Amino acid sequence: MKSVFVVAVLGGLIACGDNHHNQPDANVQPIDAPVPIDAPKPPPDAAPITCNYQEQHDATNDFNSMPTPGLEDTGLTFSGSTMSICGLINTGSAHFDSMNGTIDVDNYGITVAQDSDVLITLTSSGSNVAAIAAISAVNLSAFSDQAGFTVASSYWAAPGGNHAIVSAHLPAGSYELGVEAADSASAAAVTGPALPYALTISADNPSVRCTTVTGTASYVESGDGPANHANDMVEIDMNGTAIALGAGSDTPENTHLTLAPSTDYLITGDSAAVAAATDTYYDMDTYQVTPGPNADQLSVRLDWQNQTANLDYYLFEAGHLGTNAAFITASTANMEEFGTTAVVPGVPYWISVGEFAAPMTSSVDTPYSLTLCSETFVPPPN
Repeated sequence: MKSVFVVAVLGGLIACGDNHHNQPDANVQPIDAPVPIDAPKPPPDAAPITCNYQEQHDATNDFNSMPTPGLEDTGLTFSGSTMSICGLINTGSAHFDSMNGTIDVDNYGITVAQDSDVLITLTSSGSNVAAIAAISAVNLSAFSDQAGFTVASSYWAAPGGNHAIVSAHLPAGSYELGVEAADSASAAAVTGPALPYALTISADNPSVRCTTVTGTASYVESGDGPANHANDMVEIDMNGTAIALGAGSDTPENTHLTLAPSTDYLITGDSAAVAAATDTYYDMDTYQVTPGPNADQLSVRLDWQNQTANLDYYLFEAGHLGTNAAFITASTANMEEFGTTAVVPGVPYWISVGEFAAPMTSSVDTPYSLTLCSETFVPPPN
């Protein structure tokens, strides 16, 4: 249902390197035995993660490398059992890529044996958790070699978050799992010690974990205004960049919802039929919600009945747009949208819902519902 422009939208929002292609390192050998690292905390009693593969080719596994994007082939096949890749965010001024603004990029090749719903998690342990959270942007992504573009992407929750996580439906095939840490050349993380991490892929059941909520809504859209733009805080331009619309009538609707863990919420709204000259999304309804204490993970399900429409949602830390979107659904071709991402308790977030359509056209009127499933992060079993 998406046009080819969606790839540009996704590439513009995620960062450089999404158009890399498959060039595995030569002579990659599997490690002889699993290498344990401590599990992230909390919870303090979680079992240690077993590394099924340890990073070996940091010098050549950067997907931003030119002219040949880098890939480290792990030889791992995901067939439903949890598996982890362990690596380092390598630091040092000599390692910093000034062209892309990256501290380190690690890119791992895996195979998925059969169509799978998965959670991909990035964790660390001890003081390294806070050190990773202090980096400006730490992106977790899954790139499909078959489709030729990134199919899932999210960020380590900041400020002060304890993990990154992304949900995805992965058809059988080969994939590249990327970890990209970016900051300014003067950032403390550039010259600090290397930071260990575990990149884990595990089976998911999203229809059970976060079921569509029906019935009485926790919040009903009320601030769209006569021109249907009053609550449109963002627009997505032809370069795929999220732009704040500024002051005046462009104000997010504050739902006053404080999201408690293990609790589901329903927001209902209407994506109005409007015309636009340059935007790729129409009537970008924006809602503000705030995760409460111990709510450090959020799943969002977007449902609508008008099957001629093509809706997406964008989740941002309130007031922080540009490239560091917590989660976007612009790469999927589903008739509903679903995603899971890490959030920070007490930090407000904006959820923007809009219809994807070509510029110089009109969208169609589409009522929709947003199910918010507030969660407490539990490290994946291993």
